[in-house]
Amino acid sequence: MRTHTRIRRGAPVAALAVGLALIASGCTAAGEKDGTVTLVMADGFSAKHPVGKGGSQVFLEYIREHGPAVGLELDYYGAGQLGSQADMLNLVRTRAVDIGYLVPSYLANEVPLTGIGDLPGLAEDTCEASDIIAGTMRPGGFVYENELHARNIQVLWGGLIADLEVITSTQQITTPDDLHGLLIRSAGGISDRVIYGLGAAPVQLPSGDIYEAVARGTVAGLTTSPYVINAYGLVDEIGYSTAGANLGATSFYLTINHEAWEELDEAQQAVLVEASALAHDGTCETLAEANAGATGTLEDAGVVFTPVDDSNRAQWSGALENIRESWVSDLESVGIPAGDALADVEQRLTGGDR
Repeated sequence: MRTHTRIRRGAPVAALAVGLALIASGCTAAGEKDGTVTLVMADGFSAKHPVGKGGSQVFLEYIREHGPAVGLELDYYGAGQLGSQADMLNLVRTRAVDIGYLVPSYLANEVPLTGIGDLPGLAEDTCEASDIIAGTMRPGGFVYENELHARNIQVLWGGLIADLEVITSTQQITTPDDLHGLLIRSAGGISDRVIYGLGAAPVQLPSGDIYEAVARGTVAGLTTSPYVINAYGLVDEIGYSTAGANLGATSFYLTINHEAWEELDEAQQAVLVEASALAHDGTCETLAEANAGATGTLEDAGVVFTPVDDSNRAQWSGALENIRESWVSDLESVGIPAGDALADVEQRLTGGDR
């Protein structure tokens, strides 16, 4: 069994540069020590981010505690040290790293089926749904067999940053009609479809540019979860938010190179599975806590929350009802089996094969 992972030719420059620096200092990106398998993990979230705090750190701590007994260790690199979120698919695929996060909205053209969890209206319990949806991205699952297998990766665990709202600086949004003609920051992928469906124009911006774009009025607002407003320091720039629009989600998955997984023995795989389950549950808790706390902070700052209720729900539902159908038809028009993927996920969510 190969137990040594090195930076390989063709890997992105950022990862290669880090690898060369490590080698020059007398270290390697990963290696074998007394027969122990060492996997390289590149995080995509800071330790203060809800996913980093409840997910990555829990995952890391469990493996540090239980991995040595089965000959397993992690060589961990914090957010951005080995590349950006958009780099992670290629880093894991080429095994420049063994484990890294995949955010499908950043790579909608490369992994369109994997973004299925971003669709609005899939499930009310998004925490449970994220775990169920991740099942289709493991060997034997539809999305794995039809998309991820060819990219040499599989999912360990995943989550949904869900309950997305329209959050704006100066315009109060009561119905989708209020969005017509506005520029709204989008995370990309299915989020673009949602914003188009609401009558606005999506604008993709790097996270580092969001504050300036909102503060200067370059965009009218963004679709996101409340905690993100705190994270980007936007509280003083925001005036309004919907409450209960539920515009889908931003999904993320911790993935592992398929060859790296296959080279582990059953005991080592079991530790990763157990760590993944704890990380999933921990992330659900920290995301819920972050959103609850952020909502209170926004209310205290004077942000007006406009409820989506019986008086306007039909208008929101009507604007969103064709999102899934258009996603399926557009992907199937280029030979991607989106209808079968959606049927598989819906069956899993209703208690079918998980």
